[in-house]
Amino acid sequence: MNLFFRILLYTMAALNRRYYNVDEDKLEPFKAYETGKLLEGNGDPASPDYNSLADYYVNEETGVIEVRLPWLLLSAKDPSQKEFQGDIMADGLDATVKVEDITIGATYLDDKDQVLYQAPSKTYTWDNWNVPLTAERLKASYSIIQETFGK
Repeated sequence: MNLFFRILLYTMAALNRRYYNVDEDKLEPFKAYETGKLLEGNGDPASPDYNSLADYYVNEETGVIEVRLPWLLLSAKDPSQKEFQGDIMADGLDATVKVEDITIGATYLDDKDQVLYQAPSKTYTWDNWNVPLTAERLKASYSIIQETFGK
């Protein structure tokens, strides 16, 4: 089965409507946040320029593009069993589809939406799991919090 779901990352979330602030006697403008904008940064906790919020990183030396997206953004309902959101328009909100793999591609655009680079698509598969593999680590701020609240 060949399914294609395009992920549209250019979505805006309203933070507030335009309103009159009585306390400050001024009109506050509408404010929105671009929820789909991916944040560039280094996701390696051992790196001095580590950013835990980073979505992608381009290593120009190795030619590797690392992308970290949450399963939900890929419409995964249960990634441990390769279960994804199905066609809700045809089959309703409970629509589900099982997949064998997913194919991912990336395109880098400039400020005028001109294609600067298009990475070749890659297919990815994984083994089903019942218990996820985890590795615990202390965040860099742990000792600061420990010292502050340990007093």
